[in-house]
Amino acid sequence: MAGHSKWSKIKHKKAIKDAKKGKIFSIYAQKIAVASRDGGPDPDMNFSLRLLVQNAKKAGMPQNNIDRAIARGAGTGSDGVRIEDVTYEAIAPHNVGLIIETVTDNKNRTVATLRKTIGDNGGQFAENGAVMWKFDRKGLVTLRPARMVKSEKYGKPDEVVEAPVDEVMLEIMDIPNISDIQENTVWDGQEDISVLEVYTDPTHLGEVRDRIADAGYILREAELVYTPKDLQTGFTDEELGKISAFISTIEELDDVKSVYSDIAL
Repeated sequence: MAGHSKWSKIKHKKAIKDAKKGKIFSIYAQKIAVASRDGGPDPDMNFSLRLLVQNAKKAGMPQNNIDRAIARGAGTGSDGVRIEDVTYEAIAPHNVGLIIETVTDNKNRTVATLRKTIGDNGGQFAENGAVMWKFDRKGLVTLRPARMVKSEKYGKPDEVVEAPVDEVMLEIMDIPNISDIQENTVWDGQEDISVLEVYTDPTHLGEVRDRIADAGYILREAELVYTPKDLQTGFTDEELGKISAFISTIEELDDVKSVYSDIAL
């Protein structure tokens, strides 16, 4: 029985890992499609697309999936459907504000699915502006405090060399137009890794991204995000659990790219 129990735990862990990987692939597919639409389908000529493709490959995303996402964004996919970004607002349980970013080829389907999912799980679909005023729009550059170093042995892959986080922060904080730097941990498709999140005004996102890239650090993403002006606090563990479960349910929907809330989870 002990062996069976251990096997069950292993299968459960693998299922969780596979679910995470599947959602990561879905998010990358959406972001790659948008980057292809906005900057063209050639990664060599589109920095944002090139960065997303590189990280999608590192996460194990199959090349066929990447190619389909690029074609979908460019409008050259087999269905010829064009995609668009649509942002919605919602109220989660316990009056938590949400901004929900979606990437869709069918707005009617997306909004219907969102309305039903939100309502069925104790939330409310909000009108435009009801929640947005609680958030600021910012540019975010996410980097790994590490550099790629070429292997000294022929045929060997380049190596990731980690750098002390404090030293990296001290170096990049001198870059103009950076408003904040925060440490975080993210799942990269294989493991949890430490990253630095660098915030800037949206108009300076490209400039800050390029300066960090020139410094040699491993870029993960450069994007526009929403950040809450104030974080709600004072929730019980039970309330936090319900809010977290609600947000996770929304995040798992196929057309959802990002969910922002005014609560720290």
